[in-house]
Amino acid sequence: LVVEAGGWVTGRVVDAGGRPVAGADVRARNDRDPSARGAFPFLGGMLGENFNRMTTGTDGRFAIPGLLPGMASVTARQSGMQSAHSASVEVAVGGSGDVGDLVMEQGETIAGYVMDEEGRPVEGAVIRVSSMARILVNRMEDMPRRSIGEEFSLRAQTDEAGWFELSGLLGGTYNVHASADGYARETKENVASGTLDLGLYLTRLGSVLLTVKSAGSGVPVDGAEISSRMTRSGGGWRRGFGGGGGDDETILT
Repeated sequence: LVVEAGGWVTGRVVDAGGRPVAGADVRARNDRDPSARGAFPFLGGMLGENFNRMTTGTDGRFAIPGLLPGMASVTARQSGMQSAHSASVEVAVGGSGDVGDLVMEQGETIAGYVMDEEGRPVEGAVIRVSSMARILVNRMEDMPRRSIGEEFSLRAQTDEAGWFELSGLLGGTYNVHASADGYARETKENVASGTLDLGLYLTRLGSVLLTVKSAGSGVPVDGAEISSRMTRSGGGWRRGFGGGGGDDETILT
């Protein structure tokens, strides 16, 4: 078993005023084969890379060991702030590379409430955002490449009053998604960052109790398969059900 000597990266995380940021999550990575990221560079970090991480102290400084020799870079994250990314530095065997100061800007926020169709707050709903649409229409320059996938990991959860606050956004417009157990998922499109009174209304999902019986004997059929589909009826939609239980004709009650 041969163990290679690693290197490390050092630096400091500060805010826009130059003050140290304590408690920031700092991740260092190096890439032995940059081409492994292929056509999707924002997915870098998933293929062919080595990661290590630590949390900054009160002075905002960090020293992350265990990196492979070669080029390395650092990303810092903190709740409510935009992620900060370093330029790449050379890490030698048993040596260190210093990335200097990583400056974290205050992030944008989207806040609001989640209610059911009767206006009652929905507690525990999960809120997330996406903005892939603006990337696909040639607006890649709006967002640093390494930040493109980060917003998909941002989450907020509603409190007992249905209130949520999702911070640390880069700015621009987002699609905001709300989901909760027992409710249909809801999406509001093109919500501007800085919106603090967004209303999301979830529709409660229903359930149907069915009994499958043989059309001939009326005896319940064990192991029958049930299928359903939506059909248009009049001005609305209805859900229809079908079932089968072997060779016998079946009825649903």
